[in-house]
Amino acid sequence: MMIFGEPLRVIRQRTVLAAERKIEARRGWKRGQLERRRNLKGGIELGWPGQFRRKPPGERSKQAGREKAEVERSALHLSSTRAITSKSTRVIGIGNRHWQIYSRAMRILVTGGAGFIGSHLVEKLLELGYGVAILDDFNDFYDPQIKRANIAAVKNHAPVFQLDLRNNNAVRDLLHREKFDGIVHLAARAGVRPSIAHPQLYYDANVIGTLHLLDAAQAAGIERLIFGSSSSVYGICKTVPFSEDFPLTQTISPYAATKIAGEFLCSTFSHLYQMRMIALRFFTVYGARQRPDLAIHQFTRKILANEPIDQFGDGTTRRDYTYIDDIIQGVVGALKYDGAMWDIFNLGENDTVQLKDLIEAIEAAVGRKAKINQLPEQPGDVPLTCANISKARRLLGYNPTTKLRDGLPKFVEWFRAHQQ
Repeated sequence: MMIFGEPLRVIRQRTVLAAERKIEARRGWKRGQLERRRNLKGGIELGWPGQFRRKPPGERSKQAGREKAEVERSALHLSSTRAITSKSTRVIGIGNRHWQIYSRAMRILVTGGAGFIGSHLVEKLLELGYGVAILDDFNDFYDPQIKRANIAAVKNHAPVFQLDLRNNNAVRDLLHREKFDGIVHLAARAGVRPSIAHPQLYYDANVIGTLHLLDAAQAAGIERLIFGSSSSVYGICKTVPFSEDFPLTQTISPYAATKIAGEFLCSTFSHLYQMRMIALRFFTVYGARQRPDLAIHQFTRKILANEPIDQFGDGTTRRDYTYIDDIIQGVVGALKYDGAMWDIFNLGENDTVQLKDLIEAIEAAVGRKAKINQLPEQPGDVPLTCANISKARRLLGYNPTTKLRDGLPKFVEWFRAHQQ
């Protein structure tokens, strides 16, 4: 069936509106579906949301009738409200309705899916109707039980694969067996200061692990990957705000170096294999489930416990703090992005806050003064971060709405409810 010159397909009871090139890219996925069907037991495929599971034969015929009627209604609606471009015959301006249809056909692997950002993303993708799977190695960088608690509410709706990306054979086997449509790659050893103490570990986990994932993804025919990068790649940048097109000539920590290396690997694979790759440079993310080693979490815990907090430097370093809900909105926008095959976007708030002002804001949120242990500035810490988000606004529809003054009380409320 055709809508505005576009093929409309039904794949396992799911309607997909896609250009011919997208259908071509999904043929490998379709072959994987045949293999998966042979492994089904009792007609139920574990790991997919309930609305995507196979129905008994009688129900399938009823479902097919309902889908046919829905497709016809969708075609009528689209034909009355939208236009087409010449030559390319791509549908334009159909916005959310297009992606509500297309997203139901996508199965996304979230690496690092049990972590802070990853667990929030898994919840949002399930809410939007995507099929989701979680990959995490549950390492000891912080208590693995924290990660398990992060995904407790979704583990029955998204299969969890405990796997280290440094294990190349295991990564290739997983991506060949499970047949994902896209990957959001958030798994990484995080933190500037620990990377200085353990540079080899960070290189192996973040660079070699990313290479293994990219190689396995292209072998499995996966067409889309989002890479979680970092504002740390900008190093000591003197031009504010930071823009994606700035030439990056020097990083100042092994962690930052691994992130810029990951970006270059993604751009290379995009060029060689025509894979859609997008790097998202996150700017100091905070909110519920934030890692316990990060400043806002540490400061809140110690102030409430009447313990001194460590302030590195004189308190004038500045950060662009970004609330978790805003970051997730940007990641979802990147999954829908249909522009350049390789691109980079900043995700921040476009607002900077001094460290000493952050401490005062936490004091106000918890209702207690901090005891400050002032220390010298740490090697690897940048003096300032500030995101230019005009490109993400324009191309991803990114629109951060939570200022630090509003986000901090939300974090403190979450912390009080979940502290041991």
